[in-house]
Amino acid sequence: MRKWYVCLLAMVFLTGCGAEESAGTEAVKPMTIRPTVFSEETQRVLDILDDEVMFFTYATDETVQSMSLDIWFYENGEWVSAGAVKGEQAAVEQDIVLRVKDTEIDVIQVRDDGQSRYTLPVTTEFTTAQMTVENRLMVSEDIALGEEIVLFSKVSTDDTSIRSEVDFRDMDCTAGMAVTVKFFAEAVE
Repeated sequence: MRKWYVCLLAMVFLTGCGAEESAGTEAVKPMTIRPTVFSEETQRVLDILDDEVMFFTYATDETVQSMSLDIWFYENGEWVSAGAVKGEQAAVEQDIVLRVKDTEIDVIQVRDDGQSRYTLPVTTEFTTAQMTVENRLMVSEDIALGEEIVLFSKVSTDDTSIRSEVDFRDMDCTAGMAVTVKFFAEAVE
């Protein structure tokens, strides 16, 4: 199964190369992050994955020196960091792939020279909740140095209603997980 997934992911990136020109969309402007735009053919392949995988494209300029992708879980009544993927960043356009499953989160950074994959276990249980809401970045968002951008959040509650338009940390929840990204003008420790 894993080999099949890796082959499918490779095929998506190979068929997605140059998709922006063929799809007639504009290139990413500096200092933005948005859902990746694929050609129709590639999007049909991705639809097979049934929303398990999310693709984001970001572009930075020379003011950005580093970035941090942070994983958050709601535990014991508060949001805590479960880990982060940090690294140096040059002025570039790159992709981030999130694969969110019930048991693990994969964070994949795709560069011209290859990719890096990080896997963290999901430590939150969502099956007993009355209601669950998932949010993901769906539009282009400007990158501001040091400001957090939420790429994905999933929050559950025992109530019969939940406000999904607020920051995930402000939701009344019993379980939750989120992935955020920040870009910095200085190197990350």
